[in-house]
Amino acid sequence: MVRLPRAGWLGVARSRGVERLIVNHPGLRFLNWREEHSEQFRALGAHLEIGVLADLLVGPAGPSTEDLVARYPHELLVFGSDLGHRDYPPIGEGIRAWIERLDPILGDAGLVKVTRTSARHLLE
Repeated sequence: MVRLPRAGWLGVARSRGVERLIVNHPGLRFLNWREEHSEQFRALGAHLEIGVLADLLVGPAGPSTEDLVARYPHELLVFGSDLGHRDYPPIGEGIRAWIERLDPILGDAGLVKVTRTSARHLLE
């Protein structure tokens, strides 16, 4: 197994032809997100997944979605709900509450980027 420097794996991925990167659940507390991660991922054009379930689980130790949205380019944010689990809100209810919370920050154009445009770009 090749061991890569902690901050170097993304650069190695790019050098090997990886063109699209997505970071799932950056706000989950056990990932120990730091603001420097945001800068490194932004420099590589990596997308951050933001979503409802991560917000329900984040707690005080992780960044809130509002923090990530305020500091990261909206065109590099991708929505993922991960709802549908028995112990969490119904999908429609959870997404509606999430959108209402982020609408003042993202606005209509930002919400379209996060929920539609960015994901489409990743898949094309």
